[in-house]
Amino acid sequence: MHRLSDQPQPGPYDILVQRGSLQGHHLHDALSRALTLGLHPAEVLIDEQGLTLEQVGEVLARFHRVPFQAYDPALPLAAHKLAMVKPSYLRHLRCVPLLGEDDEIVLVLDDPANDRQIREIRQVLKLDRISLRVSIPREIHRFLGFSPATGQADIRTLVDRLEDETAAGTFVGVPGTEPAPDENTATIIQLVNQIITDAASLGASDIHLEPGRESMPAQVRFRIDGLCRDILQIPANHVPAVLSRIKIMARLDIAERRKPQDGKFSLKTDHRPVDIRVATLPTVNGESAVLRLLVNEGGLLLDQLHLAADTLARLHDLMNHPHGLFLVAGPTGSGKTTTLHALLGHLNTPERKIWTAEDPVEITQPGLQQVQVHPRIGFDFNAAMRAFLRADPDIILIGEMRDRETAHTALEASLTGHLVLSTLHTNSAPETIIRLLDLGLEPLHCADALLGILAQRLVRVLCSHCKRADRAETGELKQLAGILGESHPGLINAEATVLYRATGCSHCGHSGYRGRMGIHELLVATPTLRTLIGNRASVTSIRQLALQEGMRTLLQDGALKVIGGHTDLRQLARVVVMTDTPRTAHPHASSPPP
Repeated sequence: MHRLSDQPQPGPYDILVQRGSLQGHHLHDALSRALTLGLHPAEVLIDEQGLTLEQVGEVLARFHRVPFQAYDPALPLAAHKLAMVKPSYLRHLRCVPLLGEDDEIVLVLDDPANDRQIREIRQVLKLDRISLRVSIPREIHRFLGFSPATGQADIRTLVDRLEDETAAGTFVGVPGTEPAPDENTATIIQLVNQIITDAASLGASDIHLEPGRESMPAQVRFRIDGLCRDILQIPANHVPAVLSRIKIMARLDIAERRKPQDGKFSLKTDHRPVDIRVATLPTVNGESAVLRLLVNEGGLLLDQLHLAADTLARLHDLMNHPHGLFLVAGPTGSGKTTTLHALLGHLNTPERKIWTAEDPVEITQPGLQQVQVHPRIGFDFNAAMRAFLRADPDIILIGEMRDRETAHTALEASLTGHLVLSTLHTNSAPETIIRLLDLGLEPLHCADALLGILAQRLVRVLCSHCKRADRAETGELKQLAGILGESHPGLINAEATVLYRATGCSHCGHSGYRGRMGIHELLVATPTLRTLIGNRASVTSIRQLALQEGMRTLLQDGALKVIGGHTDLRQLARVVVMTDTPRTAHPHASSPPP
């Protein structure tokens, strides 16, 4: 009989065998092979047994009782600590320090149970407050600037390489100045391409290159799920070359640094093309650049827009009209183009001729005749509209009604047998009507043409892997009851209402949120509402009537998504002004989303 101490101790991967994800003899072979080759067992399981990083990460986190951390270029390194040691030291120890909250250092290592190693790292890096996360060596090495799996340097390594090349005198500078690379060096080209590739892989919508004061480095930030994240710092003497490289790709004037410039180019990343729209602007610290990433992956279906059931049904009814004007309203970046193309996807049948004028063409669909406008040569939205009317259209999409002429042409088209879809930058559906009248449209004609207005915003979605159910607090219940008022009686219950909280995991970069979804406000132009529009009624009168006739406000739709567990009140408050004013009950209110 074996003594207790002779029994093999359970390891993290035994859980995979118990679950049936891995055969016992396969685990034994993988552990033996890892020992022979000097590799981490998780890497052998991934490479040779077909397990995923998420699978091994979950069991490592469970075994060590600390979160698992996969490589995420959006997470900032603790640069002031990295400067204290050579990267080879951290690679040898398989650890990397990341910046946490409130001056805390997040130490990522492959063995959080190695107390001796942790003490050594704390002493060398002079660490005070730390939290631990577990990872595997290849993910840690990627944080440190190299991927053994691909052999390719990441953006941090490329910046370090620029520093080394400058120090070695590889670049020729002006006498009396520090030598700096030009835009045609291989490292600069690789760096710009890698920044764009990383942004696309993270689902970023924008890349911001922001110069620092005097000799301070420039900051590179990605906008992900609506929020900007610090990604990288580029030394000041390298920034002109990076900007010049971006300008060359966008066919801009590299010698002009005093005026704003706009351009665009395409780049293939991870076997998919990305269209990039570039805007450069002069600042007091030097030129700044913003790159908008347009990944054309086709339009979404109407059913994928997270519309409430009654809103979706009303939209279907409106799209059955053969002519009229339908608008989508909201600020820049609120998903208006995505919604318009979802509507076009619903309308796109062989019996209909559809023309679109866009700036730029972000989403392409078979069966549409899509036109890119060029205001510089006089081919603007209004010119495109007038050309479309001579091209036998059934449906016309105008990317934006920016001026009086475009609005008038769109109104004329909708009154002469065409279905016209467009957008306006307004805060709510009722305010959009006032904006139309401010553009000089005749109230009676506007009332006759208008079908409806869909206002929308995008809110961050709670990560499905780590969101935590919790009983609603009294203040939250009061706030939700104030928002929904009498429109959803019995929905708010102090005993039964459960809200979800953001926690954070490796799937969401420990932010607690992953992705975004829309909240919507649909105003339908009923006969009574048309009368108000024709009489130039106020925004307040239009809003009150719309609520009585079934409109759910942006805030109410967002509150229902909070109760449905999709987001939280904090994210709702970021995109909509929060009030506690009870809303008028209406007969078309639906139950909250599941």
